[in-house]
Amino acid sequence: MKQYLPLFLLCIIAACNSYDKKDATKQKSITRDFQVDLNALLPSGEFTADIMDKIKMSPRGKELQDKFMTAMKADPEWFLQQQRIVEKTGKEPAYDAHLGMSENEWSEYQSILNNVENMEAEASGSESILISNVGGIIRFKSTGKLEYLNFVSIDIGKKEVYMFDHILSLLDTICVKTEKNVFKTAWRGYEFQYTDDKNRAMPKDKKELDNISMKLFSFTLGLFPELGKTYIEIAGSEVEKGKDIVKFKVPFVIRK
Repeated sequence: MKQYLPLFLLCIIAACNSYDKKDATKQKSITRDFQVDLNALLPSGEFTADIMDKIKMSPRGKELQDKFMTAMKADPEWFLQQQRIVEKTGKEPAYDAHLGMSENEWSEYQSILNNVENMEAEASGSESILISNVGGIIRFKSTGKLEYLNFVSIDIGKKEVYMFDHILSLLDTICVKTEKNVFKTAWRGYEFQYTDDKNRAMPKDKKELDNISMKLFSFTLGLFPELGKTYIEIAGSEVEKGKDIVKFKVPFVIRK
């Protein structure tokens, strides 16, 4: 099952036979039969998708988050070192002024991030999506923030997602059992991923970070069962010698 990252690491990376539409919205759980699930979650037709790329949080939470992000940009090497500590020990490092806030503010920020009831994903807009399924190959057509979908297809039989010229393999299943998350619902689904180097270690310092080259693309597909809605997150990152060549992450929910 999908593993959850320690809080500090989450802070660092903050700086997953055709059915008709009626059948799809009635589905209340992931069956784990890949063909059944894919046909139900992604039936052919035209739909409206809400792009859920905004996080609603308290003004105080936003204030502290801005402080943290400013500090991370000012000293990325220190934050890389702390991330390595987190990966090795599984524990958050002790408070340090490099965090960009007082010790009391850091404790307050941790409390805000742990209390996800006070954070909620909300839509920044919507787009129309056309989904087709021909011979077990699902394709998409959209515009705006969802134009990346035009370069995605899914082979149901092979259990593979194709994004641009990359093959994303089925990496994991997802099981979020609690409603205590930004979507306010438990959900299940599938995660696909492509990376050009599965064994790459975290950069040791800023010099290594500035010279890193890597590709990482992911596609998450799930069901919000209480809402009867399909959830998708499409993301891509391509770095060449420390510079972002490609960088996008778009979570969205397909309406009933």
